Amino acid sequence: MKEIIKEIMDNQGLSLGGFCDKYNIKRNKIESIFYYNKNNLSDFEINTIKNLRLIKPNKIKYINKGLIDINQLNVKNIFPSKTRYGFDIHFKELNNNYLEFWYQPKTRGKINLILPSKIKLNEKFFINLGLSIGDGLNNPCKRNTHYNFCNKNFDLVRYNHLWLRDVFKIKNIEFYLYVPIKNINEIEDYKKKISFKFDINGNKIKVYNSNRHKYPALTLQVSNSLFQHFYLNLFKKLRKTILKETIFRRAFLRGLFAAEGHVKHSTYGTIESISFAFDPKREIELIEFVKKSLDKERIKNKINNKSGTLYFCGYENMIKFFLLGIINLYKEKRNKFIRLIRNAKITINFKDYPLNKINLSQNKIARIFNISQPAISLMYKYKRLKISNLKKVRNLIGIEKYLSLKNIKSVTVGTNIIKDKEVIKSLISLQS
Repeated sequence: MKEIIKEIMDNQGLSLGGFCDKYNIKRNKIESIFYYNKNNLSDFEINTIKNLRLIKPNKIKYINKGLIDINQLNVKNIFPSKTRYGFDIHFKELNNNYLEFWYQPKTRGKINLILPSKIKLNEKFFINLGLSIGDGLNNPCKRNTHYNFCNKNFDLVRYNHLWLRDVFKIKNIEFYLYVPIKNINEIEDYKKKISFKFDINGNKIKVYNSNRHKYPALTLQVSNSLFQHFYLNLFKKLRKTILKETIFRRAFLRGLFAAEGHVKHSTYGTIESISFAFDPKREIELIEFVKKSLDKERIKNKINNKSGTLYFCGYENMIKFFLLGIINLYKEKRNKFIRLIRNAKITINFKDYPLNKINLSQNKIARIFNISQPAISLMYKYKRLKISNLKKVRNLIGIEKYLSLKNIKSVTVGTNIIKDKEVIKSLISLQS
């Protein structure tokens, strides 16, 4: 009888007390069986327990098809069949299209999680997934059963929190926030700041003194091992869909770039390259996925495993990346990109040359531009003109006519020659 009761408890995710309460059996009778091998159950109770054994719980099974369609995610098919310690994961349907998932550890009560049975998939979902893959805890040790997200930008942490709260509609587990700061006198100010941004009980916000961190970084934590199992499987199950669907792919890259992207400047205050950082030991598959995604967008890129970066240069490459909107989530990175682009020295190669319409000698134009007359002669010969110089004669000629894409053959920035019309249009617009 002891083995039968244990089997029922494991199948239904019940502790000893939970079993007794659910089936209205006195606890001392069950404890007598477990601890003293004495069976004091009535015939009715024995038959009831034997019948309970016939009730088999729903177990998570590996399913390769039917994971998602374009609009929604089938939640139960994202879960692994077993926990990382080898316990079976079960589920049952609840009212209002929710599912309860659970598993029964050996030494304590069941671990459970309630989630919607279906989750809507859209651009915002994949932005948050990319953000979380970038700055979340994606390679936890077995003993770590949390979901963590950490960033210096508190607005991004709030963005992530709203995703967890509103999309997954987590009901039976708590959110916690932690932030280390150097100045002990600012602890109360930070608590108020965080409480204002997040709809989280103040008792679940911890601000503490630490000299190990240069900047305060806010950590959002979800303490539930089942949610961790669900999250760790999300990207694995969805990567083919992300790669295939353009909107989802760009949204995922936008979130990932906000977490791990970098806009690098040169010593001249111009843009040098754009890169994604990664862990060369643990994130090779992730960065290969990013490379494939950028290849689909026709953005040439390289991976440097030693430095742990995927990077790309060339103004045409970088402007294309900007036009995809991938850089937009983190405002400081976007603003830095625009500032560096505006510092670039851009030369336009024309079909119909604007300076031919100005009734001035080359010597007078050279004085306006503060350059030599031979340099002006070369500009006339090759029909090229820097945007900075074009602005100096804007009162002498209507430059809008000559800045039309029909009249521009190409644009040169340093050694980069750009012919793509959309890139040229954007580059000139950012300069203006």
